[in-house]
Amino acid sequence: PCITGDNYTAIYRLTRALIDLGHQQVALFVPGLWSGKSLEIVIDAHTRALREAGLQFIPEAVEFSRKLDHHSLKSMKEFLQHFPDVTAILTTYLDVAIKMAEYADLVDWDIPGRLSLASLQTGRWGTPPMNIFGAQYDWDKIIRKAMELIIDEKFKINENGFSRLVMEPKLNHSQPSSIAPPPQPSK
Repeated sequence: PCITGDNYTAIYRLTRALIDLGHQQVALFVPGLWSGKSLEIVIDAHTRALREAGLQFIPEAVEFSRKLDHHSLKSMKEFLQHFPDVTAILTTYLDVAIKMAEYADLVDWDIPGRLSLASLQTGRWGTPPMNIFGAQYDWDKIIRKAMELIIDEKFKINENGFSRLVMEPKLNHSQPSSIAPPPQPSK
């Protein structure tokens, strides 16, 4: 069987988590390697969560991010300079969140105090280690289910020779986290 994560649900839940913390300017950073239906799915999920909260989608952030080299600190700088009002960035690629955190560290920005980072995947960064807020999956459950399907004689394989399982994401709330409420304006 083909096992895949549910990117729509993951992006929706991640966006909602940022909104629930108080973020009103959430940028979606999608590297150029995402395209077609995969790109549409994450934009739709992110837009839905924002719309439900009465917030605006920032389409320019997606367009701008797709033109950048997501492995470059210079690109992270350009993105943050282009969108200075953003208090949270949600990316489809863990490496972008890590690269963004590296840039923030260079310019003495506090993550998550100055900028919250979230990713479609969860991971760790820095010293001491910080958890990049993201979606994760119960791999033991996934592998067990796949083995059950392979062994089950009643399991029907589709015409392509495999069956697809979509697994439900869970959000990683481990501390210390890369997300926090947005900074309050100075008085």
